[in-house]
Amino acid sequence: MDPVERELRRKLGGLRTSQSRTSLALESPGTKDRAKQYRAKLKELKQAIKEVERQVETYQKKSPAAPVLRKPGEGRTIAVVGDVYRFLATGDETNGKYAVWEAIVPPGGGPPPHVHSREEEGFYILEGAITFTIHGEKIVAKTGTFANMPVGTPHSFKNESGQPARMLISVAPAGLEQMFFEVGVPFAEGATTALPPTKDEIEKLLAVAPKYGVEIRLPEH
Repeated sequence: MDPVERELRRKLGGLRTSQSRTSLALESPGTKDRAKQYRAKLKELKQAIKEVERQVETYQKKSPAAPVLRKPGEGRTIAVVGDVYRFLATGDETNGKYAVWEAIVPPGGGPPPHVHSREEEGFYILEGAITFTIHGEKIVAKTGTFANMPVGTPHSFKNESGQPARMLISVAPAGLEQMFFEVGVPFAEGATTALPPTKDEIEKLLAVAPKYGVEIRLPEH
C-alpha cells in the first residue's frame, strides 16, 4: 500500500471514530446549544470523510491490488492474548477494503466484550463451537455458522467447550489487523497453539485498542 494511502486510511479511521462518538453524544446532548454544536460537527466530519475517501480512491486507481494466494499453513501468524491468528489477506493486499484471517481459539479463549467504531466484523466457524455474546445475549455457534457484527455492536466471543475451535474472521474495511500486529506475539507460519496470555500482553491490548477505534468493556468488580 502506498505510504500516502496508509496515512490517509489512518486519518479516515480517526474521522470515523470521531463521527461515531459525536453521534452517540447527540443522543443526549444536554442542551439545545450543545445539540446544535454536535450537528454542526457531524456535518463537518461527514464532509471530511467524503473528501478523504475520494483521495483514497484516487490512490487505489494508481496502484491496483495484486492477486493474493495463500497455500495451506501460509500466512503471517501471531498469538493474540492466547488465540492464534493466521492472516490470509490484509489491508495492504486489498487496498484497504477488507482483511481476513484464520483464528484458532483454545478452550477458555476469546476477547472480553468490546465495540468496533470503524469496521464490521464477520465470523465463520470452521471447527468446534464458539459462544457469542451479543447485546448481552449468549448464542452458541457451531461448525458452519456465520455471524456478522455491524459497527457499534457490543459483542464478545469465547470458547466454552473443551476442544479448540477454528474460524475465519473478516473485517471491512481493513485496519484492525494492524492492531493485532502491534500487540501480538510473532509465531512461525502455520503454528496452531500459543501459551496463555501474560498480564503484560493483556495490558498492552487494553492500552492500544482505543487507537484503533475499539472500546473494550471490562466487567465491573
